Amino acid sequence: MNPHALTEKMKSDLQSGILKPVLELVQRDRDLLLEFRGDGADIYYKGHCLNIRPSHSGYQISAHAKFLAEPIPVDALAGRLPGIKQAMAEHRCGGAEIEFDQALIRANNLEPTFNTDYFFVDRQVGLSREERPDALGIYWPRKGRQNDKEVSLALIEVKWGLNGGVEKIAEQVERYYKHLKDDIVAIATEAETLLRQKLDLKLITGAQPDALRKLRALPVSRDITKARIVLALIDYNPNSTKFDMQKLNQLPFADQVVVFHLGLCMWDENAEDPPFAQGASA
Repeated sequence: MNPHALTEKMKSDLQSGILKPVLELVQRDRDLLLEFRGDGADIYYKGHCLNIRPSHSGYQISAHAKFLAEPIPVDALAGRLPGIKQAMAEHRCGGAEIEFDQALIRANNLEPTFNTDYFFVDRQVGLSREERPDALGIYWPRKGRQNDKEVSLALIEVKWGLNGGVEKIAEQVERYYKHLKDDIVAIATEAETLLRQKLDLKLITGAQPDALRKLRALPVSRDITKARIVLALIDYNPNSTKFDMQKLNQLPFADQVVVFHLGLCMWDENAEDPPFAQGASA
């Protein structure tokens, strides 16, 4: 796989060096998402991206010309960010799915009241040139956490609406599982490093402090039978027949595939009737 864990220099520059103001800006801003890219990093917003990369003078920040005409030094970001964000908000990204997967990462990583079972450590994971799951994460269920000795690996694929090849999801999952099985040690090692780096930089805060301290010390399991492939179907229309659950159930590792139906769209098919709905009188 294509490793994204930070180099020691990049991590140090974010933690206490030239890039610390950028990290603090991201920590304060409820819209931004920071993902690691080795000796650089990417800042995501509304499905768009700012790139932080080394330069002869330290680091520079660049983006598509629609948002930033030319690269700027890192110390100019705070002043330019409102205008950049406004430009990004006015341009719908090529695939709205990207915007939703960023929202999913933020909600699970940064909302302590959720106390979620999943934490995300990377997005756009390069298992190979062809296979790029939306996110890499870990599964740490709340039940029995006090006795846990490790956490499980999770690959997360986000589908929005009826887009993104949702009708071929079983075949996609099967390819992902093969990569996991063939390269579980490398993928788990990368996830473990990314997890600890994100905790160190306070980019995962969605749990109580004592839980986060424990999480930092837990290894990511190298056992393929404990890994999960998670499908997050966001605003999938229940009237559609594109998503084939039967195909997923026929996979030999079907018990390791988890499907979440998420989103804001309100269809009657997704509503739960109250207990008084039947036979209620005026």
